[in-house]
Amino acid sequence: GAANELTEAFIVNPYDTEAMCEALHSALEISPAESRRRNIAMQARIKARTAAQWSATFLDALGQVTNEGLADRRLRMSQCNELLSRWNAADRKLVLCV
Repeated sequence: GAANELTEAFIVNPYDTEAMCEALHSALEISPAESRRRNIAMQARIKARTAAQWSATFLDALGQVTNEGLADRRLRMSQCNELLSRWNAADRKLVLCV
């Protein structure tokens, strides 16, 4: 995400009020030259890619997370065999699709 791309930024967990205060204090204490250097570097990184490139990267990452989650839900062959065995042995059968 943005924290990985904008490494010159002060990265902080917004729910950690103490860390937020420390980051704000650090940001206010840096020299104008350091602030300018950081901003120029971040702006260059942002301008180097189009909105389409940013969104494609985001959607690719989202797809990977989704696929990883689905992989955890796939049945193993042993589980399939067990289900088939129970299905065949059942007197009454019901299929629910969720």
